[in-house]
Amino acid sequence: MGARRPEETVARVLGVLLAQRMLRQSELARQAEVTGETAAKVLGDLKNGGLPLTRELEGRAVIWSVPDGWFPNGVLFEGDDAGQLLRLLLRLPSGGVRDAFIERIKAASLSAREVSRSVGAVRPAAVEAQRDGASRFRSVIEEAIVRARAIELKYHGTKDLEGHWRTVSPQTVVGASRPTLIAWDHRKSALRTFRVDRVQNVMDVEGIAYVRVDESRIDAEVSESFNGYCGGELREVSMLIDHDAWAIVEHNLPFIAQRIEHTNRGVRVVAKNRGGEVMNRFLLAYGARMTVETPRVRDEVLRLAKQTVERLASTGGPSPRKRTPG
Repeated sequence: MGARRPEETVARVLGVLLAQRMLRQSELARQAEVTGETAAKVLGDLKNGGLPLTRELEGRAVIWSVPDGWFPNGVLFEGDDAGQLLRLLLRLPSGGVRDAFIERIKAASLSAREVSRSVGAVRPAAVEAQRDGASRFRSVIEEAIVRARAIELKYHGTKDLEGHWRTVSPQTVVGASRPTLIAWDHRKSALRTFRVDRVQNVMDVEGIAYVRVDESRIDAEVSESFNGYCGGELREVSMLIDHDAWAIVEHNLPFIAQRIEHTNRGVRVVAKNRGGEVMNRFLLAYGARMTVETPRVRDEVLRLAKQTVERLASTGGPSPRKRTPG
C-alpha cells in the first residue's frame, strides 16, 4: 500500500463505511486499502470526536455502522427518497428557494438517468386508479415535469365529457383547492391549463420532444388565472367585499389581487385575470356580501343569477334566496 496523507486515509475509510452503512472492520479495511489497525484507529477517533458511529462485536469480528440517512454535515437522500422530495418541492409555489433546491438535488445527486429511475416511469392510469379526486394523476404529471418529458392526457372539459387525448409538455401544477396543470399543448402550439380532476388518463409518449416554456410566460399565465383557470378574456374586475366576508376570503383568494383597499363599507379588491364564467360564479356565490363594481361584469353576474333562479324554478329545486349581488 502506497503512502498517503492522513486526511486521505480518513476520507477513504469513512467513504467506504458511508457507502455500505454497515461493514465488518476487516472487509472495510480491505476495501479502503488500509490495515485493520488503521481502520480501527480512524473510526475510533471519529467516534470519539462526535460522529454517530457504532462499534459492535459479533463473535471475534468487529462491526462498524452509521445511522440510516446520516451524512456528515447533511442528510442522505437515496434515489427513491430524492424522487419523492422532488415531487413535494414541485407542489410548492414557484420561487427562488424552491427552484434552487430542485436544481441542487438534480445536479448533486441525480444524473438524468437517475432522475428517471428515482421518480419512476410515467405509468398508465390504471396504476393510479386507487387515488382519489384531484390527486389521482398528480404524481404521474409531476414525474413528467421532473423528467422533462412530454405526455398524453385524456382530458374532458365542460362540453366534452367523453374526453380527448392531448399531447402536452407539463410545466407546473398550481392551485391548492383545485390543482391545475399548466402545460404546452403541442397541437395548438400554446400554453393551456387543465384541471387535474378532469384528467381521465395519463400515458407516456415516445418521439415527442419536450417543450420548455420560459418562466416569465408561465408566471404571466398564473397571475392572470382564476385558481389556475384561464378560459376567459383578460379583464379587470373591481369588487367590494363586506368585512365579515373578507375575514373568510382574505387568505383564500382564488386569484391574485392587483389592489386591496380597506374602506368603511368593506374591502375593495381589484383583480385582472381571465377567469371569465368561473369568476362570475364565484362572485355570485357571495350574494349581497359582495358588490360587483365593474358594470359589465355586474351585468354578467346578474344574468347568471337570473338563469340560476329560472333553472331552480323549472326543476322544482329549493327556493332561491332573495338576495342578489350588488
